[in-house]
Amino acid sequence: MKTELAIFPLPLVLLPGEYLPLRVFEARYLDMVANCLRVEEPFVLSPVLKKNQTEEYLTAIGTTANIVEWDKREDTTLHIIIKGSQKVLIDQPTSKNNGLIIAETTFINDFDSELSEEEFGFLKKSLETNGLHDLLRATAGSKSATEIAYEIASLLSLKPMERYSILREDTGAKKLSLVEKYLSDYVNPVKSTTLH
Repeated sequence: MKTELAIFPLPLVLLPGEYLPLRVFEARYLDMVANCLRVEEPFVLSPVLKKNQTEEYLTAIGTTANIVEWDKREDTTLHIIIKGSQKVLIDQPTSKNNGLIIAETTFINDFDSELSEEEFGFLKKSLETNGLHDLLRATAGSKSATEIAYEIASLLSLKPMERYSILREDTGAKKLSLVEKYLSDYVNPVKSTTLH
């Protein structure tokens, strides 16, 4: 099902289920937030990532964002807290007169399955062994590989491209496999050496 939604391009990745604070100050995005609150619909946070050191691009996959809290400040900025909801494909983006991007969006449902007791036990043991008790607590209520992958990834200090690679994968197993790879990098960072 296609739905036309406003696009908020930012150099970060919002994962489904994740909460994120944002400070909004540009007129077009203040109008977007006001409209989303009025009609009770989400907008899409679309990552702007770097292809190389200089060239940036708007990704074709984003996440719908629901506004869960907002606070208007005296300096005309708006502080909002959003929650990631659904992975979407962004198609045919167009700019309105005020510069706001609107696009056709299609909800993407990735293939997912529940983790077996053995798989979940292995993940728990790995987290316990590395002393990552906060991550272990975050996975306690989760059942699917996708939910667990998103919850752990939201707590790690991953680069935007790493977070996007998890969002982009089309199965929970692939997402979790990437998270486990990044988790090992996070726990055992590669030490660089300097040759003299």
